[in-house]
Amino acid sequence: MTKNRYLELKSMIHFVDNNEAKSQANDRAFKIRKLIIETNTNFQKWGIFDKHLSMDEMMIRYYGHHYFKQYIKGKSTRFGYKMWALCGNNGYCYNFDLYCGKEVVDAASTVVLLKEPLGSRVVKKNASASY
Repeated sequence: MTKNRYLELKSMIHFVDNNEAKSQANDRAFKIRKLIIETNTNFQKWGIFDKHLSMDEMMIRYYGHHYFKQYIKGKSTRFGYKMWALCGNNGYCYNFDLYCGKEVVDAASTVVLLKEPLGSRVVKKNASASY
């Protein structure tokens, strides 16, 4: 694919109507939220489920400018998008959510939200509560 074709496709791709921005003002990732929900649904539909799941943060390397970008000292991927992921023993990701900055929910609430559709036992490293 040529660079011009890529830029043309990139300029036209939208996952949500921009007029809905006012109704979803509290969600900073509203433009890709439907994509995240659909991806999580497909991960859960086609996955081989484990009894014990692990929740941890993961980084997607990104060096450009964006307000979601995080810096975590000591990680192999220090700059990028931080995501919370719920994975099985085999490394399969069942559920994930994009970290959009400081929010009112704590780590224990994030565990409950990510494991809600699965109903499995979750192990979270460094969490105050384990489920």
